[in-house]
Amino acid sequence: MLIDGTLDGCRIVYVTPSHQAATGVTMSLARRRELLEKAAQRDLLIIEDDFDCESNYKGYPTRVCAAWTAKTGVIYVSCLSKVLAPGLRLGFMVAAPELIAEARKLRR
Repeated sequence: MLIDGTLDGCRIVYVTPSHQAATGVTMSLARRRELLEKAAQRDLLIIEDDFDCESNYKGYPTRVCAAWTAKTGVIYVSCLSKVLAPGLRLGFMVAAPELIAEARKLRR
């Protein structure tokens, strides 16, 4: 993902930084910081999908974008299908309490 002027017209950015689709490359820490800075400047909402988080078998996992900011601009989503059981299709979301409340309203 290039962090440039093309994001200026966006309101929401969906990223998979731990395992970027379709290349499989992990987004560098520098680029993650750039994305967070751009999001702060432009008031972007970042949805960080870490679908492959439990598949790290070498070293420590890269710190997720949501861990670097106390602001409400990052929603972290993932699933537990690879760890527990694929048939269960369990997922989770980590976000600011206000966003969680809105997601609950939408689910109903």
